[in-house]
Amino acid sequence: MRHILRPTLPHPDFSPLVDGDGNTGLSMELARDKDGKPVDLLEINGAISDKRAERIEDLLWNLIPEASHLRDQVGRIDAANGENVSHPLALTQLFVAFHMVKAAIGEHAV
Repeated sequence: MRHILRPTLPHPDFSPLVDGDGNTGLSMELARDKDGKPVDLLEINGAISDKRAERIEDLLWNLIPEASHLRDQVGRIDAANGENVSHPLALTQLFVAFHMVKAAIGEHAV
């Protein structure tokens, strides 16, 4: 999953969770959008370890306790009727939820 993080909204600080070796399942780099403006590009690799993904998920859950009632549903997929968890999906859902919850409670305007 790739997310373009524009500076128009405050984002969670992922820098302590990103290592420089590229094998962490989470990377961030400076890029440019189609207008040439600087953006951060956050990439969540499908092979992210359970431990690392759960650590990041916990960080995001701690930032949005208002959505804690959704915790059991985030990242769930139905693969041939056997329920699985996709960490990239969960992290994406949490990242979107972070922005929606913060906007709903007036912490940042959208």
